[in-house]
Amino acid sequence: MRHKSAQVAGVMLGIFFLAGCENPTHQAAVARRQDNLNATLSMLAAIEANRPQQLDATSRMIAERHQQDVANNQHLPAALEQALREEFERFDRESPQSQREIQRQIEGNTDNIEQTLPHVLY
Repeated sequence: MRHKSAQVAGVMLGIFFLAGCENPTHQAAVARRQDNLNATLSMLAAIEANRPQQLDATSRMIAERHQQDVANNQHLPAALEQALREEFERFDRESPQSQREIQRQIEGNTDNIEQTLPHVLY
């Protein structure tokens, strides 16, 4: 029984291998694969052919965006200068009060020195 199964399997394999490339299903699959490969290569060729135009368009877009940014930000140096000027004026205006407060905190209250000194030292 085992010998007969091996013979049948051998005959089937022989038929399969002999049919090989002559099989219409196999030929259709190979043709489909070849068509898909050709379509993919055509798409890649079209993409590569358009690449210089895409690069030019991207370069123009970057230049336009840069010009827009420059135009939109021309007021920034003047605004920054104004903000710094106002900050220095505020500092000059509030400086005497700040100095007095710093001096008051440094001097402290000498009446409480006996209670405060141990906390500072230890």
